[in-house]
Amino acid sequence: MPHLTKQHHTVRDILFILIFCGFFFLLFLGSRPLSLPDEGRYPSIAWEMLVDHQYVIPKLNGVPFLDKPILYYWFEAASMKLFGVNAWAIRLPPALFGIFGCLMVYFVGLKLWNRRVGFIAALILATSPLYFFSAHYADMDLEVAVLVSAGFFCFLLAQHADEYHHWTVRYLWMWLAFIFAGLACLTKGLIGIAFPMMVVALGIALTHRWSIIKKLHLFTGVALFLAVTLPWYLMIQHRQPNFFEYFFYYQQVSRYLADGNFNNVMPFWFYLAVLLGSLLPWSIATLPGIARAKKLWQQRREHYALFFMVTWVVVIIVFFSIPRSKIVGYILPVVPALSLMMALFVEREITQPTKAGIIALNVFSYVAIALGVALLAIPYFDPKIPAHLVHYTFGTAAIVFIAGGVVILWELRRQGMLRIFWTLIVMMTLFNLAALLAIPQVDQKTSLPLTNAVKPFMAPDTILVSYYDYYQDIPIYLQHKMMVVYDWNNTDTSHVDNWARDFYYGIQENPDTRQWMITEPEFFTLWNQHKQPVIVFASAGDYHFLNQQLSKPNSFIAYYRSVVAFTNQSIPEQPKPQEQQIPIDSL
Repeated sequence: MPHLTKQHHTVRDILFILIFCGFFFLLFLGSRPLSLPDEGRYPSIAWEMLVDHQYVIPKLNGVPFLDKPILYYWFEAASMKLFGVNAWAIRLPPALFGIFGCLMVYFVGLKLWNRRVGFIAALILATSPLYFFSAHYADMDLEVAVLVSAGFFCFLLAQHADEYHHWTVRYLWMWLAFIFAGLACLTKGLIGIAFPMMVVALGIALTHRWSIIKKLHLFTGVALFLAVTLPWYLMIQHRQPNFFEYFFYYQQVSRYLADGNFNNVMPFWFYLAVLLGSLLPWSIATLPGIARAKKLWQQRREHYALFFMVTWVVVIIVFFSIPRSKIVGYILPVVPALSLMMALFVEREITQPTKAGIIALNVFSYVAIALGVALLAIPYFDPKIPAHLVHYTFGTAAIVFIAGGVVILWELRRQGMLRIFWTLIVMMTLFNLAALLAIPQVDQKTSLPLTNAVKPFMAPDTILVSYYDYYQDIPIYLQHKMMVVYDWNNTDTSHVDNWARDFYYGIQENPDTRQWMITEPEFFTLWNQHKQPVIVFASAGDYHFLNQQLSKPNSFIAYYRSVVAFTNQSIPEQPKPQEQQIPIDSL
């Protein structure tokens, strides 16, 4: 009977997590335009796979794009095949991975500690802003984080199974660890296997658990890993002879060691600040747990699972902190492990509150109240903020922070630690949803209004042209490839980190793809001699220039955020929208 009761509680926990995360992650999933550049670039590659029926070589606008492996594009293509080419389908794969990650940490917490730790960890992970918004963003950072973490957790479960179960269970967990590592390598390359190798080797050395080496089942494990990864890597190397050098050396090694040649240059401590801010409130509430680091070091052999997780977190933070170029999503592989570590501290505080934990919660409460007041005061300092953003998004977030802070302060007086935990869950759930709805007001770098205006003038034989820029989301919105005008003979293009470099290497290795990459003289010839409809997207400044250079007149279609769409066809005069940045009449 106790065993059946335990199973009943586990099933109930899983159902709750599925319902909560399903609602939380899928609500408003397609409610905002695609965010540039990634949500335009990567889904476009998957869409081209569907259109061209070619699933081996990733292509961006007809040009091989070999910066990342193939698995993520397969997920995206499958989602669009099933649910259509739309924002909801595009964001569905990361959302599903987000839900899987929450179930994963619940199961690991249940097996390594107890069901309460697993349950708390799943809710902490789901409501942490960094994880939540990554599950609503169409790139491969969350997917690789979940896959890499899954492989590492399977390794820990294999060691746990060795102590309590038959040896065959250990085999199964280790085989799963190698399979997940292979899938991670098919998602983002070497980090899928490099991270587990570094952490396991360092953890074994520091805990002196040398017997683990014999239990890794390297022969069968490596065979499974190669069975997952080798087929695609060998196929693409056969079709693209320089792929190994470009992908493994330039993209994986050279970019890591590059000194300032890439964007997003940040200080060494960048990721520590990101984790502290983006895992709120849990990061502040569990800061006192750091004081137990010395005790954990002394008992690292007895508490090997927790020690391996700490090692996992430290190794990845240090690894990504070394390069000067840093991107927020790269640090995601530490978040599942951190959620379990934070859950251990929260679970202890719920049952046995400590003075340090109470102080941390007091600090967070006052910070939350102050932040809520600041959100209410922002409109008085910046009256240009749209009224609906102030009334709904800022107002909702302010109420959530102030009310949550007050409730936590009240419950601290009553020692209601469990109620405080649920208050934080509700608080962060409402905040994340409010912030999600606010994104379109803050991130307006989208071509959606422009493409909506262009669609009525599209014909099956229309030629789309992007002039000295590449608007990443236009191909996916119009479901049409574009010709891109640029000086493709400029070798300096290879040394910059922008959209032009994405195409430059592809056309050097595949000259036949130059049909989509044209020079300025070729564009003028296309415009003046081609009888097919041509629609051009250009910046406002370039539109002024082209107006003077084009011998054949053009018809204005639309203008949005300094980008103009015009055509070589005669069309009825379009109403000119009122733009705040640059009045359309000035064009």
